[in-house]
Amino acid sequence: MIMRKLLILALAVCTLSSTAYAQKKEKKEKSEKTYEWTWDGVKSGNEKVDNYLVTIDTLWNKIQNYGELMDAYEFHQDTITIDGKYYIKAYMTTSEGEYVTRATCNWQMVTSISNGIAIGSQAVKAGAMGASAATALPSLGMKALTYGKYLKGAPNIISLATKEIKEVVGKQKANAKTWKSLKNGALEEEDLAKLGCFDEKAIKNMQRCIYIKEIVETDPSYNEVQAHEQQKSEEEIKAEIEKLSNEMSNAIIAPEDKSKMLDDISDDALEAEMEG
Repeated sequence: MIMRKLLILALAVCTLSSTAYAQKKEKKEKSEKTYEWTWDGVKSGNEKVDNYLVTIDTLWNKIQNYGELMDAYEFHQDTITIDGKYYIKAYMTTSEGEYVTRATCNWQMVTSISNGIAIGSQAVKAGAMGASAATALPSLGMKALTYGKYLKGAPNIISLATKEIKEVVGKQKANAKTWKSLKNGALEEEDLAKLGCFDEKAIKNMQRCIYIKEIVETDPSYNEVQAHEQQKSEEEIKAEIEKLSNEMSNAIIAPEDKSKMLDDISDDALEAEMEG
């Protein structure tokens, strides 16, 4: 199941035009069966074969953990019109639909990028071990058939790490760049109050979980956002504002875990990962 969801994530489009407008996209699922690693941990007795199997097994477990991390959170972007001005808002929710704080969102992005890159690096190293393991396989005699099927399946795990997860990392990098860009110039508490659309509770929750920023004419995405927003009727615009206000007034925010928080996404560690 985790492998299937990772494949779906890898297929997701991460451009502003597809996510900022909160268009409902049909999720694409691959019909073919994804490979499952089934090695039981029993070693063959040959060092080269066993080292390779252990490396692939470790890689597989890290991919499983990565899938769980990606399944636990979802990043959202949307646009909204308020008093004739256009805004982009971004936030993250848990798989249960709870909002997460900005600090948790920062942590998830950094962790998903760094872990994904690490998995890719390990996969490259694992790939380099495959040839020597295959050469050593005949020395196992009758056991070669059993261990041969594991060696034959190992490239599927390597491919998952070097292709699908690489694409997911690319998507996360794009999300992180958007999140960072919205932080600079995001509406502060007093700015939100001046809009006159949100009560005190909604504003406080927005300050904890959401970045919302006005899109001005000099912004590269302005024309696209304007064209999209102008397609909305006055009733639709009013309904969207009321929906956001109600949602934030009654927002359920997931409890923070100190080990899963990062105060500033512009941290040098993230910058290094973004270049990786």
